[in-house]
Amino acid sequence: KKQTQFMAFWLVPFGFFAGIGFSVLTGLDTFAWAGKIGNHIIGGLLGAVAGAMGSLFVGGGVGLLIGSGDALPYRNRLNAGKYLIVVQGSEILTRQATRVLRQFEPENIQGYAAPGEQ
Repeated sequence: KKQTQFMAFWLVPFGFFAGIGFSVLTGLDTFAWAGKIGNHIIGGLLGAVAGAMGSLFVGGGVGLLIGSGDALPYRNRLNAGKYLIVVQGSEILTRQATRVLRQFEPENIQGYAAPGEQ
């Protein structure tokens, strides 16, 4: 989520100005009813929308929207014959589990907090 927001912070304004620049450089009269200035503003708005979509797709926001998150990497690891161990409980319990699991030198250990616990 943070990466998507960070990318949107840069890509939306950049897309807006790129859209205006494209409209000015090409001189296209796509929306005749809007006039010359209106076409440039609409071009900027469409560029901003494109920037927002770029930040959503590249920043990993699609996984947040449809709920897949880390599902694909986990599925790939399971398909490769690796194990997935989930520990849910108090912070003390998860620390104990982490200590025990580290003895076996796992490929990866990730911790997540429930949305209400952050």
